[in-house]
Amino acid sequence: MIKNVISDIGEPDYFFLREFIEQKTPRHLPPFRSLMVSLTICNDDQFIFKKCLTNSIERTKRNLLAHKSIETEQISLLFTDCVENNPTDIARFANVIGSI
Repeated sequence: MIKNVISDIGEPDYFFLREFIEQKTPRHLPPFRSLMVSLTICNDDQFIFKKCLTNSIERTKRNLLAHKSIETEQISLLFTDCVENNPTDIARFANVIGSI
């Protein structure tokens, strides 16, 4: 869970840990502004998983519409992992699709 420390306006953003670590999106701040975020590693539960998955899908849609890269989004990482490591394992690919 990523939360803006300076401004409590808005909801926290949820990332899968791998998404956050591999994130390559630069942040642009207006002049004389600061950004400080807190990173909280949450316990695994259904609510957190659904929030992370929903946020990942929303970011993927937003980036696709803006013609930006989606390579660090969990959805993209799952598909890439399936294709690169197990291209003939149809059951695994179907399980990935089913989980999404």
